[in-house]
Amino acid sequence: MIKNDSEIEDAYVIVVLNYNDDIQHLTARSAGVYETNDVINAFMDELNVDFSIPVSPGQYVIAKYAVSNANSIFTHMAHLGFPESFPLPDEWIHLLSTEPQTQVSIENIEEKLNINAAIAGAGINIIVINKVPLL
Repeated sequence: MIKNDSEIEDAYVIVVLNYNDDIQHLTARSAGVYETNDVINAFMDELNVDFSIPVSPGQYVIAKYAVSNANSIFTHMAHLGFPESFPLPDEWIHLLSTEPQTQVSIENIEEKLNINAAIAGAGINIIVINKVPLL
């Protein structure tokens, strides 16, 4: 978790990672796409994180971004058998969803901001919290 003290209002960035040693070691060697796909898909652990941050009273914007293998270009290409070139018409590649799943909300907080993150399999959650400035 990172708290940005340079802002006029409170701001936080929280990064939650779910992976294992096998996934981490993929970057240290020349693993092929099929082995990489097998290692990532074999990791099925779930991570649930719940904690509270003491904050000053006010409204907070909370943006949660979830990046997972489910909506990655890697998974789309795995489903196509990792072809040497993209086998579909060029305009179809823009139809493949690779954007992070996003949730944005505003919460009125008195003293503690409760944060939770849940990741099934390999993934990253990024949570950005900003206090809404008083007008």
